[in-house]
Amino acid sequence: LWTPTESTNGEFVFTVVDFGPNGVFDGGDDVQDVIRLTPTSTPALVPGQWISVDIPFSQLPALTTRGAIAQFVTAGGLETFFIDNIYFHN
Repeated sequence: LWTPTESTNGEFVFTVVDFGPNGVFDGGDDVQDVIRLTPTSTPALVPGQWISVDIPFSQLPALTTRGAIAQFVTAGGLETFFIDNIYFHN
């Protein structure tokens, strides 16, 4: 993740959404969990630097299913940001 400026609200929120066992959006079994990056988080949200964010699924307890991950939703106070190379790995 890279951004040229500080967040206007102090954070960048990245939500991972799984459509549940039926694999259908809004099918009644969707689950999601949130990662929040701030200037004091690990890793820290630092303007002008690429940061690598490794998130073990164990840190996303509300993401109870993972077979139909279909959305990555971003929010927060960054007007400009770049995300490159999203990987799932063991």
